[in-house]
Order: sequence, then C-alpha cells, then structure tokens
Amino acid sequence: MSRKLLIATDLSDSSVAALKFGAEQARATGLVTSITLVSIVEDTSAALMTFEFGLSPLVSGDTFTALESATRKKLAAMAEEHLKGLSVEIEIVRGTKPVAIELAEFVKANHYPALVLATHGRSGLSHFLMGSVAEEVVRQSACPTFVVPSRAGSQVTIANGGVPRILVLTDFSPEAAAVFPYASAEYSSFRALHPQMILLHVVEDILAASFHQTLGSDPDAIWSELESKAEAKMEEIRSRYFANDLVVSTVIRQNGSLGDEIAAFAKTRDVGLIVLGSHGRRGFQHAVLGSVAERLIRRSPCPVLVIPVPLGSAVK
Repeated sequence: MSRKLLIATDLSDSSVAALKFGAEQARATGLVTSITLVSIVEDTSAALMTFEFGLSPLVSGDTFTALESATRKKLAAMAEEHLKGLSVEIEIVRGTKPVAIELAEFVKANHYPALVLATHGRSGLSHFLMGSVAEEVVRQSACPTFVVPSRAGSQVTIANGGVPRILVLTDFSPEAAAVFPYASAEYSSFRALHPQMILLHVVEDILAASFHQTLGSDPDAIWSELESKAEAKMEEIRSRYFANDLVVSTVIRQNGSLGDEIAAFAKTRDVGLIVLGSHGRRGFQHAVLGSVAERLIRRSPCPVLVIPVPLGSAVK
C-alpha cells in the first residue's frame, strides 16, 4: 500500500531519527510516493524558541512570520541533508493548541495516511516530540504512526544492514487483526532483503494460574494449557493472513511488565520494526492496549508502528 508520508520534527537533533526512518521508507521500500516535513510553531513560546534553536534574534515586527521563515529555512536544510533526492514538501503550522492536538488535526485535515515522529526532542518551551508528548500524539492521531526512538543505541532503520525482522503483536481480539495488512505491506516492501516476520502473543493470565493453584490445580499445567491454546490460535492466524510470508509464531509467558517483556524480546531477536494496534482488550486478553502500547514506545529498541483501531472494527 503506497502512501504519502508526514514526518513531524521540532528541529532538534533527536528528531532527525524520524527523518532517517522516513528516508528509508522512501528509498528502500518503494511504498512512499511523497514526503511532507512539518513543524509546529507555538505562538506562546515563539520568541524564546528562536534563541533556543539558534535562529536569528527577533526584536521587532511580526514574531511568528519571522520565526516561520527561519523555521522553513531550517527544515529545508534538514531535508537537503537527510531526504536529498526525494520529493519533499515543507509545512509550518501555527500552534494555538497542545502540540498533539495540532498535529492530529493537521493529519486529519490533509488526509495523511501515515505519520512519522521521534520519541525524544528538546525540553522546555520547545518540548514537542519528547516522552509523554509522543504518546499523546499516538493517542490523538487517526492514522498509522511510526514512532522512532532516538535514544543512544536505538535501531532507527528496519534493515540495519542485515535481515529485516518485523514483530507483529496480537492479543487475538477481532480488532487486533486490523494490523495484519500493514505488517504484510512492510514485509513485502523488504522482500528483496529476505525479511522475517515474527508473530508474537504474550500469555499473561497470571490470575487464572493463581486461581487454579488455590483450588489445588497445578499452575504449570494451567500455563501449558494456555500456551497450547495460544499456539493453535497463532497457527490459525499465520495460515489465514500470512500464508505466503516467512512467519515465525511465538508464544511467551509474561514475567514482568508487558511493555518491558515485548521490548526485551524485540532486542533479543534484533527486531527492526514492531507493529501493534492501539486498541485490544483488557484483562484476560490485554496485549496491545493503552498504557502497554505507551510503555512499549518508551522502551522499544526499534521503531514502532501503531495502528489506530476503534473497538468493534475487525478485519474479515
């Protein structure tokens, strides 16, 4: 599925990770038809942002107009350095609302099918793509969003000079199936590099095992039963949605924080992209919901593709 790609940046060095990832999507996959580089300038902090970004001091005239011009030049320089040879447009949004809302409204108004942003930016008045802001953008965005880590040691690109490995999470909810077409598209785009797709389900029904233990049942037997049922469902998913792809189905037990478990698994398997839905189920089938997705974004060693899926919307 080809797409226009919107890359959000706050002009910081950390946000360059998003540009590098966008460039890979355009150059290596052939999925991207055009790239738009966008930055949101918040009116309330315009003057101080000017000095923090190292732009020319503003002492008179229309502050926003001057800052917009300087920001546009900075974006053009970033595009020349990191997106050279690609079709790139530049947009400046005058922010009067929280950044996440401004960005979500811009995406929706312009019908962008995919967004890329980094997980770290600057602090203070230029705070844009850092920590909770990135998570809020994901909560607000109506389109699939690639969240790219910019922490030291993080893997920015999918291929990373080796075999691309794409980790797809499922909790077996009907909504979770909505991520499968996106995972298949990413897989197909790297076909020339012989990618591998890993389908992962985390068995986390610790309460059920404890409950059976109080009744005199063997917890290990309960876990084995849960894992066997999960493996059968995984095989059904693999054959139904990924029959022609190289897929490894894996079921693991949860021993700690679910987000941390997935991030550790991804690091161990040298995963280059994690694909998950922004909605799933709570409790027994809780796998890719809310705080779990957000914790994974904070901990992931590689880019995460978050697909917004309203509850009740299942893929047939």
